[in-house]
Amino acid sequence: MTPLALSLDVSAVPVRPGGAGYYTMALASGLVARDDVALTLISRRDDETRWTQLAPAARVRAAVPIARPARLAFEQVGLPSLLRSLDLEVHHGPHYTMPSRSPVPCVVTIHDCTFFDHPEWHVRSKAAFFRRAIRRAARQAAVLICVSQVTEDRLRACCDVRAPVVVAPHGVGGVVPGQGLGQQHRRRAQLLQGHNPGHRQVGDGPDHPLGLGPQGRGGGAGVDLGEAHGAPGAGEAPGGRSRPRPVGRLGRPARRDLDESKGS
Repeated sequence: MTPLALSLDVSAVPVRPGGAGYYTMALASGLVARDDVALTLISRRDDETRWTQLAPAARVRAAVPIARPARLAFEQVGLPSLLRSLDLEVHHGPHYTMPSRSPVPCVVTIHDCTFFDHPEWHVRSKAAFFRRAIRRAARQAAVLICVSQVTEDRLRACCDVRAPVVVAPHGVGGVVPGQGLGQQHRRRAQLLQGHNPGHRQVGDGPDHPLGLGPQGRGGGAGVDLGEAHGAPGAGEAPGGRSRPRPVGRLGRPARRDLDESKGS
């Protein structure tokens, strides 16, 4: 089988990563170890060395501007043409956002809904930006990945969610290629799907909403990255020690994660 041509946007990971940054780094190191994925990492222009060292078998495109306003603008005005030039099948935005005119199907991870529930925890302009980004992803993404059931519930309460949702809890598994997107996209465009510690696929089976075939359904199955390659999950420390992300009643993230969101 021809490897899935998948891009991962790593441009929002700060020099000192927090929870979402470690999540993105775990995805990169796990996906690059698979022989059925051809991984492209899209990084900031000044961050190529880190990603080349973390995932030496991946193709790294250090094309994203360094300054935050330019970086956020690039996702909408520059990234679509970059994705088109790279001949990709799926793009994953691991930090709430996606290009609104992407030439390929997009998977977007939603870590929490504090931009809606607790905007006072964030800089006002960033809270407004991420609310718009999350609403766009809820409408336009091919698949949304939520890191907890609380996050999915809050997302549905705050947004018009039209995309299929997979709950892949932080710290208990990887995210890996899964089902096809259907005939409207060229070739077979596989998606990303979450797994739990017992290696039972979340939503396993042909009726899972990730299987978007000609009638909106399809088949296929994924493989647990943590099991197959020994890579730590999004919140798992090296050596197998579980490091789940603290979540409160409304899905409040740890302070370090809030700091990371403010820096995005």
